[in-house]
Amino acid sequence: MKPVLLVEDDPIYQRLVSKVASELGGEIHVCNGVGEASERLLQCSYSLWVVDVNLNDGYGPTWLLRQRRRGATEPSMLLSHSSLESNVNLADLQPCSFQLKPRNLDDLKNLMKEWWTPCAGG
Repeated sequence: MKPVLLVEDDPIYQRLVSKVASELGGEIHVCNGVGEASERLLQCSYSLWVVDVNLNDGYGPTWLLRQRRRGATEPSMLLSHSSLESNVNLADLQPCSFQLKPRNLDDLKNLMKEWWTPCAGG
């Protein structure tokens, strides 16, 4: 089973997503920003990319667009605390979804099951 790539600079949310991935029987690779994530992509392939919209070292959608233009096709979720970010144009980022960050473990688990094919039994 391929791991999930989490690009997130919030340590609390990093732990939350890692906990859910562990409960689902999966592995997660946590990156603190787009620079680190770009390096990870050279080392490993992933079943799902979970990317925060606003990162300390870049804008998640721009990084994802660059990866798509390089030929990446992995399913992706853009996450944000703010619904104001939902105006991100997803057309060039497919397969991609915009989601508000779930506020509890059950909501996050359901969201990851939906998007993380290995967890959903696919």
